Amino acid sequence: MWEFFVDFLEIPFTIQWKNYDTAVKNLGTYAEKILDIFLELEQKKPGFKIIIIPDT
Repeated sequence: MWEFFVDFLEIPFTIQWKNYDTAVKNLGTYAEKILDIFLELEQKKPGFKIIIIPDT
């Protein structure tokens, strides 16, 4: 996944992760690890943005 986002993703690019709380409940630490990757990408790849939308 990392290689795709770093090497092939056209910028600007925004991901809106809806119902993040439900994802964590269902996926556990796997969801948190994915979020960590997205947050690191935000820092290392200008134009990439992750928006977390909590459950409503």
